[in-house]
Amino acid sequence: MDNIVENLPYGDSFKFIKKIISVDDKNIITEVLFSSDSFFYSSHFINNPVVPGVIITEAIGQSALVSHVYFIVGLDSFISQSKKCFLTDIKVEFINTPKFDKSYFVKGESVFFRNNLFRSNAILVDENEVIYAQFSGTLKVI
Repeated sequence: MDNIVENLPYGDSFKFIKKIISVDDKNIITEVLFSSDSFFYSSHFINNPVVPGVIITEAIGQSALVSHVYFIVGLDSFISQSKKCFLTDIKVEFINTPKFDKSYFVKGESVFFRNNLFRSNAILVDENEVIYAQFSGTLKVI
């Protein structure tokens, strides 16, 4: 599972997944972290930074979509670049604002994988199962 995180197509400053806790064909649970030392937080909002919604969306997508499809299809297909994936749609509802430097968990559930489309629903929660965001998205695998 660590191999999947190491091979995600993101640089360290834009990789929000710290580890995959569990994964199978139907479900994935990852640990994510919004590190306060990321350069973009100081500008969103000045003197009162918060995690931008687009970053929350990215962290959930890296977990519930990209990491999960890498597991299902097979990591080697993506490493060799015989397979690629592209986001086709998302819907996100933000419920609470995550804090910096605190671990959160993405719990993703595969809805379907057919005709090269992978659909997943996910939530971002803290250690007390408080929901911070709900997510639904689709990747196209080619």
